[in-house]
Amino acid sequence: MEKRILITGASGFIGSFIVEEALRRGLETWAAVRKNSPRTYLQDPRIHFIELDFADTDKLYEQLKDTQFDYIVHAAGVTKCADKHDFYKVNTEGTAHFVKAVHCSQTHLERFVFLSSLSVFGAIREEMPYEDIKETDKPRPNTDYGKSKLKAEAAVRKPYTVTLKDVEGEAAVLQTLPYVILRPTGVYGPREKDYFLMAKSIKQHVDFSVGFKQQDITFVYVDDVVQAVFLALEKEGVDRRAYFLTDGQVYTSADFSRLLHQELGRPWWIRIKAPLFILRLACMVGDFIGKKTGKISALNNDKYHILKQRNWRCDITSARQHLGYEPQVTLEEVVRRCVAWYKNCTDERIKNMTLFAKEKKPRRGLMAFEWIVLAYLLGTTLMILFIYTRMKHPETTLLGRTKILAMTLALWGVYRLYPCRFTRLTRVVAHLALLSWWYPDTYELNRVLPNLDHIFANWEQAVFGFQPALLFSKAIPNHVFSELMD
Repeated sequence: MEKRILITGASGFIGSFIVEEALRRGLETWAAVRKNSPRTYLQDPRIHFIELDFADTDKLYEQLKDTQFDYIVHAAGVTKCADKHDFYKVNTEGTAHFVKAVHCSQTHLERFVFLSSLSVFGAIREEMPYEDIKETDKPRPNTDYGKSKLKAEAAVRKPYTVTLKDVEGEAAVLQTLPYVILRPTGVYGPREKDYFLMAKSIKQHVDFSVGFKQQDITFVYVDDVVQAVFLALEKEGVDRRAYFLTDGQVYTSADFSRLLHQELGRPWWIRIKAPLFILRLACMVGDFIGKKTGKISALNNDKYHILKQRNWRCDITSARQHLGYEPQVTLEEVVRRCVAWYKNCTDERIKNMTLFAKEKKPRRGLMAFEWIVLAYLLGTTLMILFIYTRMKHPETTLLGRTKILAMTLALWGVYRLYPCRFTRLTRVVAHLALLSWWYPDTYELNRVLPNLDHIFANWEQAVFGFQPALLFSKAIPNHVFSELMD
């Protein structure tokens, strides 16, 4: 009789590959999905679907009690959220509810595999030269994702009291799941969307990285994660343990960029390395916008800590010795497969990897920052007219505003004629280039107005918790740069 497996998060990146392998092995495969989950990669008619409500233990019990599973792989979870509380609601509380329901409903479970993450350890062993993170190290997660996954691991390990019935009556028994916890590093492969953004950026001629201190990064191919899952399910004597997963190698971000660049046909590119505080500011803005709009931003507080962390090495010796795990695919081969998938993908968002592809729904009006610039120009123009006789060069400042207005409208017109990422990016870059102009311009106004620096300093401290200009001057003390950002 074929064994029965339940896979949560089956519609996700890793989950869909686990489903395919379970079917290949001849298991009776049950895929747990949400009502609105896409089933793009779950088209095999042999798949049994089950909808689970991870928000309620009682509902989970009712949904699970009529079907006994030999294996359960819990791959459901979220990796990014607009609201950080959702990490704990989904990853921690959802796992706790699920584990309790499994304890109460499953009487013949042989193995429970939980997909956690290397992120549960956070930024440790950060001193140079970097050393591998060990299983014996104390976790210090620095992201809400990592913290929520660490708490989920605790829920998986927690023993529960369940009532068992037999011919002699009922008995309360304290039991622990036959679990195995897997902690993969960055998982890469076809169908993955996060690393795709990096490939997309290089295709569009920009390689962006942050931080000047060396960063050691690790990867694992999705097929190798799947290999580890089934080793953990079938291997005897490995339960109640946690294992790291990587491809066994250590890379730098430049290594990864170079491989992507090579597979994408070596397009011309600009390599930008920015200081961490710029990333910090961008992520704070992204977090703020995400909270206000309810939409997940690619740049957020968790992303800042992930990119800031310098050491992603970890020791996979235990996985090799106990599970028999052995990575099969090199990063070079992984990148080749993924770029090929990006190019052949029918998903329009993936397919259009060019700066010059026409946008199907171009923005009609001005962008928010352009409206802000125009509002500033209008306000300061009125101010100049009132203090005209007190200024040294009023005609020059008014002429400069006229030129900026003409430039803004001209670039908007070009974008409307040919709406694409390049013409939209040009609008942004043009205004960023004006930073060198705004400083002497505002100086002309500030000379005849009361000094309000202390008010702005207090506002920055209240909003950011620090003053960006001071942080910038410490990071790059050269007076040309520090004056520009002051």
